[in-house]
Amino acid sequence: MVSMKAKRELVARFRKDYEGSGRSEKGRILDSLCQTTGWARKYAMHALKALDVAPPRQRRRRARVYGPSEEAALVKVWKLSGFLASKRLAPFLDEFLSALERHGELSLPEPTRSKLAAISASTIDRLLRRHRNAHPPALSLTRPGSLLKREVAVRTGTDWNDARPGFCEIDTVGHCGGKLDDAHFWTLGITDVSTGWSEFAPLKSKGREETLMKLKSLRARLPFDLLGLDFDNGSEFLNYHLVRFCQSEGILLTRCRPYHKNDQCRIEQKNGALVRKHAGYGRYDTDKQFALLNRLYGVLRLLVNFFEPSLKGKEKAATPYRRLLASGILSKDKADELESIYLALNPVKLREELLKVKMELHELESLVSFLDEATV
Repeated sequence: MVSMKAKRELVARFRKDYEGSGRSEKGRILDSLCQTTGWARKYAMHALKALDVAPPRQRRRRARVYGPSEEAALVKVWKLSGFLASKRLAPFLDEFLSALERHGELSLPEPTRSKLAAISASTIDRLLRRHRNAHPPALSLTRPGSLLKREVAVRTGTDWNDARPGFCEIDTVGHCGGKLDDAHFWTLGITDVSTGWSEFAPLKSKGREETLMKLKSLRARLPFDLLGLDFDNGSEFLNYHLVRFCQSEGILLTRCRPYHKNDQCRIEQKNGALVRKHAGYGRYDTDKQFALLNRLYGVLRLLVNFFEPSLKGKEKAATPYRRLLASGILSKDKADELESIYLALNPVKLREELLKVKMELHELESLVSFLDEATV
C-alpha cells in the first residue's frame, strides 16, 4: 500500500509533464498514476491540476508544565489540606504552603513551589483525577417543634444583613448509628452566613436547657457578636427557653420553612462536609465518646476556620479567618489576637491530632488517610 507521502511525491513528479502534454500523453500519465495509487481517474486529474500545497505541518504540542514531581507535591499538599476541592484549594495554595514551611512541615524546590502557587483549579482537577475518593451521603434526624411558631417568623431575604458577620444558621446532627431512640448523643453546629466561621459542640440530648447551655458556649467562642439565629422547626430550638434568651439578648430569631432543607443550605453543608465526614455515622452514647467528640470539635474549629477556604457565590475562595479580617468589623486588639492564634497554628499537627481523635472515636488501631503518604 502506497503511503500518502509517496503519493504526494508521485503527483509532484508527474505534474509538470502533465501540464505540458497533449491529450494522449495525459491519458498515459493518468493511467500510470491511477494504477500506482489506486485513485479514481477523476481524483487523479484533480490532484494533478491542483496547486502544489505543502503538506500540513505537524502541530507542536505545548511543553508540559506540571510533571511527575509537581503532581506528587500537589497530591501531598492536597492531602495535608484535608482533600480540599480545587476551587477552594487553588487561591489558598500560596498561603497554605507558607504555613507548612513556617512550621517545618514541607520544603519544596523553588521551581516546584512557584508552579504550585500559580496552578489553576482546572489543572488541579486534572492532576488529582485518579486520586479522588467518594464520600458517603448525609443523614438528618430533625423532629418538628409546634410551639412558638407564631413568635418566630419564617426567614425571608430581607430579614438579615448577610454581608455583616453575626447572622448565623444553627442545627443539630444525631449520632444514633441507625437506631432511632433518645439515648444517643447529638452535635450542635453554628455557622456564620457572611464569613463561614463555624463552631460545633456535642450534646448528650436535645433537651431545651442543654441545647441553650451549649448555644451560650458556642456564642462565647465566636470572634464577633451574635446578631441573628436561623434554625429549622425542631423542638430543641422552638421553645421558650431559647426564644426568651435570644429576645433578652437582642438576637434576631428566624426559622426556615418546614421541609425546605435548602433554606438552611449553609449549616446543612457543614453537617455533611464536617460533622459526618469526621464524626461519621456511628452511634455515640458513652462518656468516653462524649469527651472524644469535645476534643474532635476543638481541633476541627481551628482547621476549618483558619485553614479551609470555602466558596461563596462568585467570590474567590477564602478561609473564614480571612473573610472576617476583610469585613472590617474587628477591633485592632481582636484582629491581633486572631493573628497570633493563626501564626502559632501548625496545620499538619492539627490534622495529626484530628486523625488521632478519630482513631480513638472509631476504636481503630490504624486509619488509612492522608498521613500514610504525606508524612513518609
